[in-house]
Amino acid sequence: MRCTGTGSSCTDFDAGGNQVVPSTIVRDPNMPNAMNASQIARFKSDAQSAGTYYTSCPSSLAGTVVFIDVSATTECQDQNGATYNSASSPGIVIMPRGTMRIKGTFYGVVYLGNEQATSGTVLTLASNSQVFGGVAVDGAGRLEVGSASGNRATIEFASYAFDALASFGTTGLVQNTWRELPPNG
Repeated sequence: MRCTGTGSSCTDFDAGGNQVVPSTIVRDPNMPNAMNASQIARFKSDAQSAGTYYTSCPSSLAGTVVFIDVSATTECQDQNGATYNSASSPGIVIMPRGTMRIKGTFYGVVYLGNEQATSGTVLTLASNSQVFGGVAVDGAGRLEVGSASGNRATIEFASYAFDALASFGTTGLVQNTWRELPPNG
């Protein structure tokens, strides 16, 4: 877990309750955003191509790249409590602005850009929700973690979710970069 603050106010969870596993916290006020504008734009383009780009709250978080492009005052809620993606096919949800509440199980990475620069709650993982992968909230935005059912983690780090992330820029011909050499003879 990473925080841009230096005190415990940037995290508020029961470390003994297995809500976040592992519960290591990096507190660094100079922490850059998890993604830069160019990376966000590439993922946005990927989502547009895949049909998982939304300008309102989607009914599903399933997909390799789900991009939710809403206003800073919008709150999206996963009402289904469904399972989105799988360990063998994780995804990423990117929401540059607004807030989100997840009730279901998500395999992959959940990224809230917090462009509205709030220090309030940006992402809520409700009771019995689970994320297998990772969560990133930029700036001073807060993550609220509900209690899971039984002795299981609400957020469980899974490196495979990060290994699956990839976005590629377009290729193009750069003028005057090739030259023809005369035959040697």
